[in-house]
Amino acid sequence: MQVNLNLSLSFQIHSFAIINTFVALSLILGASAFAVPRSSCSFELTASGGEFGTIGQLSDGQNRIGGGLSPATFTINNGGIIDSEGRGCILTPSVEQFQCDQGVGPTFGFAIDSNETLTYSGSSVFYACPASDTEWNLYATPVTGQEKCVEISLTASGCGAATSVAPSVTTVTVYDCGIASPTSPLAASTPVVVQSSTSPAPAVQYSPSTASIPVASPSTSPLGSVPIFPSSSEQYSRSTTIVPMPIDTTSVWAHTHVSSAPETIVTSTSSVATPVQSSSTCVTTSLTGSSTSGNYQYPHLIVPISSSSPTTAAGTSYFGTISSNTSTIFNFDIPLSYSGSTCNLIFLLPLLSELETSSYTFSGTGGVDFSQLSLAATEVTTRDNAPSVEKDLGEFTLSEGSSTLVESFACPAGETLSFEMSAVGDTYLYFFQDWNPSPLGLYITVC
Repeated sequence: MQVNLNLSLSFQIHSFAIINTFVALSLILGASAFAVPRSSCSFELTASGGEFGTIGQLSDGQNRIGGGLSPATFTINNGGIIDSEGRGCILTPSVEQFQCDQGVGPTFGFAIDSNETLTYSGSSVFYACPASDTEWNLYATPVTGQEKCVEISLTASGCGAATSVAPSVTTVTVYDCGIASPTSPLAASTPVVVQSSTSPAPAVQYSPSTASIPVASPSTSPLGSVPIFPSSSEQYSRSTTIVPMPIDTTSVWAHTHVSSAPETIVTSTSSVATPVQSSSTCVTTSLTGSSTSGNYQYPHLIVPISSSSPTTAAGTSYFGTISSNTSTIFNFDIPLSYSGSTCNLIFLLPLLSELETSSYTFSGTGGVDFSQLSLAATEVTTRDNAPSVEKDLGEFTLSEGSSTLVESFACPAGETLSFEMSAVGDTYLYFFQDWNPSPLGLYITVC
């Protein structure tokens, strides 16, 4: 009876290990299927189908076919489109007209496939509806009551599939599990980390941002338990944990970090807090390390507010807008680990030629006023209900290629800080906040 019980238990454990090994290998193979985000690119649009012609623009940003308009130039980045004037291209709330408006962030969900076809939410179908006898406006859905709307597709010249390949870095942890005696408890063996060589993956045209999925470290939890994932707003790719089994087999645990720029990922069997960088090596106006373990914090909420629409909440945005009628509020969450350190509010405006995944439009004298607000902003913050100014940090003149130290202060660990950027004079700045090379936007560094 004892022999039969041992054989049954051994068979069950061995079968469970085989299943785990199969799941691990499936996840490893599946990781290679992730789309690699491509850098932003600029393009012109051409319509075909029910109506033909290049897409031009009226002075107010309406996109149209016909009318003798010059071809308009657009830029796509992370699923959002802006035009050459820095205006966010949106689908209007009522009829989903495709147009570009000043002082607003773009509608997200656009992409360009390998055939250079523009899509929205996975669909390549758009509609042209007559604005006159010779001009047609563009829509994502046909306009009710307009019987002359026709179905079209839009081709984005210059933004086809990339011919190069993008690297994907994979870290593989191999567990060598010995055979436990029938009386010994299950125990995790010591992992051996094997760094695989960097292998190329096709650079697929892909616009929407990578989903936020936390990464779990190898666990020593009991058999059958579910790993607990901490809440996180950082960008990671999928991962899994294979618990070593006390049988003669080998399990593999792996994860792939998908980003617009490769980063080094280190697996660990314990959780260790990231130390604050030593002041002897810290440069206040320079970002070092990754977005999850570097010497900086990026804004967790960006909210533009406009005097032209003082009661309208624009909601959260990926873009900062600084103009005569629009300012932008940035929220920063200061980690507890920053306690006792010096925080530095900085603004980075690299040369356009240095950018890989971002862009900006900049004109005027470059004067910008920075203020610290008394309370944190929210997604429903407007010009009329915005928090009051607690401290005016002063006026600064920005220029292309500049790194500006706005203010240094004792880090208020565990608190949320809000800062507002406003234009001085004729300054106009519209930018996509991005930490990828070269970093662009407002940041807090720590020393």
